[in-house]
Amino acid sequence: MSNRFQRTKSNVLRAVLTASLLGILFLTGQSAVSAVAPPTVAAITPSSGTALTGVAITGAGFSGASLVTFGGVTVSSFTVVSDNLITTTAPLHAPGAVHVLVRTAFGTNAPAFADIFTYLGTGGIGAPVVTSVIPPIGTVGTVVTITGTGFTGAGGVTFGAVFAFFTVVNDTQIVAAAPANIPLAVHVLVTNAFGTSAATTADVFTYLGAGGPIVTGISPTFGTIATVVTITGTGFVGATSVTFGGVASFYTIMSNTQIIASAPGNFAGAVHIIVTTALGTSPPTVSDLFTYVGSGGPVVNGISPTSGGPGTSVTITGFGFTGATSVTFGGLTAFATVISDTQIIASAPSNSPGTVHVVVTTPLGTSASTVADLFTYLGAAAPVVTGISPTSGGPGTVVIIIGTGFTGATSVTFGGIVAAATVNSDTQITATAPSNAAATVHVLVTTGFGTSGAVTADLFTYVSSTMTYTLSFRWSLIAWLGQDGISVDAALRSGPGGNIVGQVTAVFRWFGASQVWQAYFPGAAGVPGANDFTVLNKGVSYWIAIIGPGSTTWVIILG
Repeated sequence: MSNRFQRTKSNVLRAVLTASLLGILFLTGQSAVSAVAPPTVAAITPSSGTALTGVAITGAGFSGASLVTFGGVTVSSFTVVSDNLITTTAPLHAPGAVHVLVRTAFGTNAPAFADIFTYLGTGGIGAPVVTSVIPPIGTVGTVVTITGTGFTGAGGVTFGAVFAFFTVVNDTQIVAAAPANIPLAVHVLVTNAFGTSAATTADVFTYLGAGGPIVTGISPTFGTIATVVTITGTGFVGATSVTFGGVASFYTIMSNTQIIASAPGNFAGAVHIIVTTALGTSPPTVSDLFTYVGSGGPVVNGISPTSGGPGTSVTITGFGFTGATSVTFGGLTAFATVISDTQIIASAPSNSPGTVHVVVTTPLGTSASTVADLFTYLGAAAPVVTGISPTSGGPGTVVIIIGTGFTGATSVTFGGIVAAATVNSDTQITATAPSNAAATVHVLVTTGFGTSGAVTADLFTYVSSTMTYTLSFRWSLIAWLGQDGISVDAALRSGPGGNIVGQVTAVFRWFGASQVWQAYFPGAAGVPGANDFTVLNKGVSYWIAIIGPGSTTWVIILG
């Protein structure tokens, strides 16, 4: 099997290089006499990157350009900004330096040093990157949210080399269940068709033994609101909350055996200090009792709504509100009515845009500031989209969004699907069209002040694009980039490339969850139980065997 894999890799490399060379030879063919000179390329900016990198091509003679290629691979979409500028995105290609060629009615630029673009990384798109795992500790079965980039089409997630069951939520998030392992710290790695994420301190998950945290002592054991308390015990790493009599406190995890917390607002009396982690909650014991001395002040544990403008009616919930003497929003006194000991209704006073604490004061004290009492003043209009460029393309197209109110944008969506985006200014955003079906969709921008209204100026049309696989005799390794979930038989029988089912003898994939190879045989299509799998999944790698000798071309519609 090893020799066969080596021959396959050599065949794939020769196929890629041959395709690139033939593409260049074809594109540079020009007539001997031309009334107008062919285009010239003066620079590529940036001159290196990966697939989907936004690229600006500068030169001359670009008007009427009909084709742009990178190493013989045709780009799915490009924009002729002027006779001297074209913008586009780098298509899929193997790593290495390639010529960027532009074709017009008067010919194609001759390959030169100025038109070279260098693909970096392994596989063009590059391996995924893990930036965090939450929670960072747990036991077997703990549900872990993995964040990063390049997760689309992930074929495996491992915890210390042990494969986990997982779900790809989107290109930046995976949810996985920690597989069986011994108590230790391990790296959580994600693999896609282009490689495996590098092990870093950001991807470490620590397996703990059975049982949640335990509080064995506190110091001091009594005090008032805001008293700083040292909590000792075990299993504190990754603590998600510390409460005093059910009231959340501000705290800092010093180590697995120590937490420093500030006593929140509460009534006089003894209360249990409880620590919660992903593994459970500490049991209440005499060791965790803290006694509030004197009468406690009011406590705010929620407000509704949490945002609005001056004059917004806000319902404040908590306890100890009887006899309240003032309610303030960011230090400004509000008109308020005490409904009961647990509820106040207040009118937000005039204030500048921003987030402030809502604080209640009684003769017994003032409520402590917490995340539960935050109110956000909205002082600006929702964003407005007045235009996008280009207005059509496939997934991965770089789109410039023009409008107003973009500062602080929290999301950009194409037909409801979140896109990777960069806010360039209050009037411009650069976004990459996410995967979507062929359709016309609205491009919407959301900020803290609302979401842009759907208008004709924000319409983007997804168009189908294709790619070509070259399959060599015996075995070829491909990363499936077509429709996700399409049946193998349908994929082999349809598409721009026509019917190749008769040339394919077998399709294999590696199933990481079971650590086995799975097979599909076209000759057994429709036979119950004959095949291990029957559909192709986007981003998964497959070995395909064809009848030879020679090779065949398989053109598919990108999913």
